[in-house]
Amino acid sequence: MFNYSAPKLYQATGRAEANDYEIGLYNLTKLTGTVDLRSYFGCSHQDYDLRRHVYIPAGSRYEAVYDSYRNKTRGNMVAMSFEMLRPMDYNERVTISPLAALDYEHVWQKGYAESGGLTALRYDDADLERLTFRFGVNTKVFMNKRFDMLARLQYATLLNRIGYPHSGSHFVNATVDGVPTADICGSRVGHDRLIIGVGGEYYLNSKRSSSVHFGYDADIWKRMTMHTGNINFTHRW
Repeated sequence: MFNYSAPKLYQATGRAEANDYEIGLYNLTKLTGTVDLRSYFGCSHQDYDLRRHVYIPAGSRYEAVYDSYRNKTRGNMVAMSFEMLRPMDYNERVTISPLAALDYEHVWQKGYAESGGLTALRYDDADLERLTFRFGVNTKVFMNKRFDMLARLQYATLLNRIGYPHSGSHFVNATVDGVPTADICGSRVGHDRLIIGVGGEYYLNSKRSSSVHFGYDADIWKRMTMHTGNINFTHRW
């Protein structure tokens, strides 16, 4: 599998854009006549384009400060997943698949230094490691020979209890070198999340060897909801 994405984050104090290149391997193993094991191993590389704006209003003893910075950096990620599920035919059209899964990811981002302003910062390397247990049910509804409806309802919880990246920052112009001015923590959105997904698969031939899959997922944490859409082409040999 090869995947490319270009996520973007916009906020009042700047924006972040990335190019994400991912390559991975999927495997399906029949453990018994009724239980499947799906596994995935992948790695990816990210190129980041980061912009930050700083505005400090004028005070009685200093003038207003407005600084703007743009930097580029890079990162990498390794991900693995092991999912065990048991497809069960509810009737001739509906298949229900209870599942349990273990997901692992490790993300690194290279540090960088801003320049050209009074408020320029130097950022340390960032690191994030997550191990997640996930369980729920997938449903497939046979509509006709060319089309299946898909849905999933899952619950996931972090096992290592660290769900946000951590880094440190220092003022580039600080007089005391090596003294951190701030710790930077990613958003603590919660350790548990609910996953709701709907989609479909359209088969391009009567043998069902080639298909186009499309879907929508909502990942709901305590303090954040992430919406994801996808479309992909699959050919089975």
